[in-house]
Amino acid sequence: MPTIFNGFTHQNTPATYPNSGGEVKLSYISATSPDTDNEDHAIAPVVDLTPGTSEHIVPGSVRLQYSAKTIVDRNGVLVTDIDPATGSGINIGTIDYVSGEAELTAYVAGANSVSRQALVTTLGDTLVDRVIFRTASAPLRSGSLIIQFKPSGVAPVQTVTSNSSGIISDTYVTGTV
Repeated sequence: MPTIFNGFTHQNTPATYPNSGGEVKLSYISATSPDTDNEDHAIAPVVDLTPGTSEHIVPGSVRLQYSAKTIVDRNGVLVTDIDPATGSGINIGTIDYVSGEAELTAYVAGANSVSRQALVTTLGDTLVDRVIFRTASAPLRSGSLIIQFKPSGVAPVQTVTSNSSGIISDTYVTGTV
């Protein structure tokens, strides 16, 4: 074993480096100074939702359980405590759809484990120029069909709704119900 300082030797020990947020504090005394020096290293609270794969996450498909909180993603923002009346919630992090990493910027009391309840991935952008599908029930109520999509080269997810005549018309989408 190499000697680092007089009287100190390097020892390999098994340890798990925490990746659930927080910090690691190191304190030591230099051989040349009787003063204590401290170094703080913040640990990013990052969770890899797609370990071992290079697939991209489909926006809007993530649902996580963190402690007693349910978290969903909205256009790259992780949201919890959603009010059913208003749809508003508390932003507690971000998600990178390409790398599959979720970064939590707010901590929730309780267990530090994060579990996936829902997640859809894709091998990359699937470019579609035509979609034909059936709904679970018919007939549809006028103006009730809502389609979410992400145009190629446009960052946020777009939403389009059919009008009362069954016409769907948007910059990126046209069609009929």
